[in-house]
Amino acid sequence: MWFLLPKLSMQIQPILQNDLSMFLVLLKVTCTLLAGFLCGSTLYSSLVEIPVRQQLSEEEQMKNWKLVFEKAHKLSKTSGLITCVLTLVVWYITSNVLWLACSLILFLILPYTVLLLAKTNEVLLHSKSTIGLSKYIKQWDRLHHGRTAICFVGFLIYLVAIAS
Repeated sequence: MWFLLPKLSMQIQPILQNDLSMFLVLLKVTCTLLAGFLCGSTLYSSLVEIPVRQQLSEEEQMKNWKLVFEKAHKLSKTSGLITCVLTLVVWYITSNVLWLACSLILFLILPYTVLLLAKTNEVLLHSKSTIGLSKYIKQWDRLHHGRTAICFVGFLIYLVAIAS
């Protein structure tokens, strides 16, 4: 029976190769969809939520910002991390530097947020009063547009990577 193993292995190898190829395609599509989700959510915030929020009173701006921030922060942090890790797996399997670039650009959001947005987030999250906070909300809005630009460039690179 053991003498049949090499022959069986040769028959199974093409099946495994097809499974790996299908897995890689699914992984690339998943990464691109997740990056598109991140890009779309930041674009929505920049193009819809922020302009609408700017029409509100200072108190209503704060309520809206806190409501949206708490939900969006958790979701974008988790999905961004998952997308970065999965994209690194694609890069590792394919050795295609575009996938590494995708992951690195997406990862840039973290230091951008920590270095530029974190202080503003802290002021807005821990403020006891809404008086005088509109300048911080405007600052946050402007900095968020920068994060949107990073996501958009990253998503464009994902599209180039999946097409290559």
